[in-house]
Amino acid sequence: GVGFGKHKTVRGAIDNGLKLAVRDMVWIPLYEGRPLYHDIVGMHNKCKVLIRAAPAGAGNVAGKGVRSILDVMGIRDSTTKVFGRQNSYSIVLAALKAFENYESAQMVALKRGKRLMDVNKVMRDHNTTND
Repeated sequence: GVGFGKHKTVRGAIDNGLKLAVRDMVWIPLYEGRPLYHDIVGMHNKCKVLIRAAPAGAGNVAGKGVRSILDVMGIRDSTTKVFGRQNSYSIVLAALKAFENYESAQMVALKRGKRLMDVNKVMRDHNTTND
């Protein structure tokens, strides 16, 4: 989660920010060490953040704000592009909203009418051909 707190003292601002961050936490399911199975897009004001899944071993290609979010969530392989407003506040909130639209591997398999094993095989084949 992300929280921005205001108060007269620094300690009070940290406490307010922490309270807001805990309230707005986002949970991302990990399956076989691959958290991203599809591209996700998030928007805040005029800022649009596109986070794309990358092949294993590619690392995180992102700006400072989005990279810190990806590292905390345990995402190791992704690329990120920011469109529109380049304000760090808007970028971080747009990245967090992108993860609200995330669907797990099980949800992707259900939507496609396939078994989870079939979806994993396609992802493995896709990652080996891109290396």
